[in-house]
Amino acid sequence: MQNESPSHARRRIGVDEQIERCVQFALRGASPNRTHDERRRQKRHPFPYPVRLLPVNVSGDVLGDPIVVLGKHLTNQGLDFYYQYPVSHRRVIASFECESNDRVEMLMDLTWCRFGKHGWYENGGRFLSAVNSPSPGRILPVVAQVNTVVTALNACLP
Repeated sequence: MQNESPSHARRRIGVDEQIERCVQFALRGASPNRTHDERRRQKRHPFPYPVRLLPVNVSGDVLGDPIVVLGKHLTNQGLDFYYQYPVSHRRVIASFECESNDRVEMLMDLTWCRFGKHGWYENGGRFLSAVNSPSPGRILPVVAQVNTVVTALNACLP
């Protein structure tokens, strides 16, 4: 392998600096500074993972085929996520899978939807109840008073 010439090395450093500035700019856009008070009571955890949603009615009867959405944030109260279309059902069962093929499921009431700037819809809602939850032995104590389901999900993440 040949050594780089000094001028080529300087150009490469300049390109690397430009790339670094672009990445920093993109990261600032991903987590903008808020100029208003935060209304949420719970800390939001970034959750960029697939989540399976099964539409159900108020009686719990399945209404259609499941869809897979991309999570955005997860809290003890609920989930927001991205999907290519508006989700037409008000109630869904959200399934979260771990690497060990364990799954937790929660009944969810979808309360909002808006069209995002990149052509995807942002949706979200609140958890109503656990459909199934992990056994106590599977939960790692992370922080006192943390919701059982969120703790189990964190234990499953790489």
